[in-house]
Amino acid sequence: MFSPLAEKCKSLNRAVRIGTNHGSLSARILSYYGDTPRGMVESAFEFANICRSLDYHNFLFSMKASNPLVMVQAYRLLAEEMYSNGWDYPLHLGVTEVRLALSIWISGQCQWANCTLKGKNRVVMCTQHNASLL
Repeated sequence: MFSPLAEKCKSLNRAVRIGTNHGSLSARILSYYGDTPRGMVESAFEFANICRSLDYHNFLFSMKASNPLVMVQAYRLLAEEMYSNGWDYPLHLGVTEVRLALSIWISGQCQWANCTLKGKNRVVMCTQHNASLL
């Protein structure tokens, strides 16, 4: 199902963000890797391998988790796996904050600092969204 999208984006020279959400891993990934950063990375790599099999390299990775520790672990593992495979794809660091509470803001800032200061990969896009509860 993903191959046609990748082929179309390749023909139009458009980029794709391969995003993995910690809370939305597939049942297959969950049954094999559990609810872990490793599962997040494996899920993202499945889509990356499809792109690479089509000789399409205009993509970046995004790991999303509400728990800052999980997000940092996922990005570190992703960077390690990319390095061991000789890959050099950019990372998108996005933090979604669902409350305006100071603790949420602080955890978001910790994620940013940890990922940007220790990463070996390029960070090409950074976004932060504040969504107040209704």
